[in-house]
Amino acid sequence: GELRGAKEMKDEAGERDREVSSLNNKLLSLQVDIKNLHDVCKRQGKTLQENQLCVEEAMMSDNHNKKQALAFQESRMEFEP
Repeated sequence: GELRGAKEMKDEAGERDREVSSLNNKLLSLQVDIKNLHDVCKRQGKTLQENQLCVEEAMMSDNHNKKQALAFQESRMEFEP
C-alpha cells in the first residue's frame, strides 16, 4: 500500500514537473513575442515621428512658397502701368 502511494506521488510530481516545464516554455515564448512587439512599436513610433516632421516641413515650405508668390505678385503689380 505504501509503495503504491509513493509511486502515485512520484507520478504526480513528474506530471507537475512536465506542466511547470511546459508553462515555462510558454512564458519564454510570450516574453520573446512581447519583446518583438515592443521593437516593432518603437520602430513605428520613430517612423510616425519622421512622417510628422516631413509633413511639418512640407507645410512650412508650402507657406514659404505662398509668401514668395504673393511678394512676387505684389512686386509685379508695382511695375505694371
